[in-house]
Amino acid sequence: MLNNNFLAYTNKYQLFTSNDSVIVATSGGIDSVVLCHLMYQCKFLFHIAHCNFSLRGADSEADEAFVEQLAEDFGVPFHSISFDTKAISKTWRMSIQETARKLRYDWLETIRVAHHCQVVATAHHLNDSLETVLYNFTKGCGIRGLHGILPQTGYVVRPLLFATKAEITEFADLHDLEFRLDVSNTFDKYNRNKIRHHVVPVLQQINPNLEKTSARTIENLKEVEELYLWSIQHIQKKIFKQEQETLVVDIETLRAYPAPKSVLYESVKDLGFNADQIHQLLERTTFHSGLQFQSATHELLIDRGQFRIKPIVSANEESLFIPLAVGEFQLGQDRLVFSNISAVPIAFSKDKYVAYLTLIHLFFP
Repeated sequence: MLNNNFLAYTNKYQLFTSNDSVIVATSGGIDSVVLCHLMYQCKFLFHIAHCNFSLRGADSEADEAFVEQLAEDFGVPFHSISFDTKAISKTWRMSIQETARKLRYDWLETIRVAHHCQVVATAHHLNDSLETVLYNFTKGCGIRGLHGILPQTGYVVRPLLFATKAEITEFADLHDLEFRLDVSNTFDKYNRNKIRHHVVPVLQQINPNLEKTSARTIENLKEVEELYLWSIQHIQKKIFKQEQETLVVDIETLRAYPAPKSVLYESVKDLGFNADQIHQLLERTTFHSGLQFQSATHELLIDRGQFRIKPIVSANEESLFIPLAVGEFQLGQDRLVFSNISAVPIAFSKDKYVAYLTLIHLFFP
């Protein structure tokens, strides 16, 4: 049954075909192990990729060995990498969870490109999507935060999103599958675990079919989001105009439309402005010329009844022509050195003046 639903979901969202090669991100836990078995049973072409975050001592090493054996059993290519996640998180000044996530997805994309695979598949399921919605709602979010986890984001696909945790567990039991257990999933120190262990069970008492009901609600919210974005774009075309590098909109015209805060926020959020700034701005009853709001890269100026949004120009700003991805270039008193590396390093440099970039995302000159 799960096999048929897996194929139907994959086809519905056109996640990959039998001719595609897929990188399956595999931790060794029940979800990713079931995903690997479904890929194998449905005769898809896939590689297995495992990140060792070095966070659980001997258990981390055992996880990697287990996943490597899994790949050998299936007869598929195996890729692995180890990170000193705690050290990197301190250097990046990010939480360990955020650091691990970034390391994981950056490396998976590198592996995907290097081995000419079409997509990376992760084992997120319907319960994960429900927990994401509840978590975002609790923190506060816009409409995007309520659509849950999407079937595809860029080159990352999630072919198990149709399945509940119970269905995945049933499949593993039916096929007597072995998998690794991560005890950190039982700890309440992570907010998502609190939702999983304490919030969802209460909601299931109200609605025993919670996961499937939430799936329908999430589908409805996706359609609402599509309508929302279409409406925003329709209004933008009518009332915004571009004057060279400056985006201009008449304040009273904007305020005459429904949801002016949403219209303005969606128009300037990619320029670094946040929802709180837009809320403060449009809560004003008077708009005096000269008032400014700034993001890291742009300024929003009130000028004679208009919002005018333009880039912040530094007096010392310099341009540098970089023709190729390899070489040394002088920028004022500083020197930029570009070089190619053939493989992802085991540990990234801790030097704050060293950056690693994915070459295929750069365009020269």
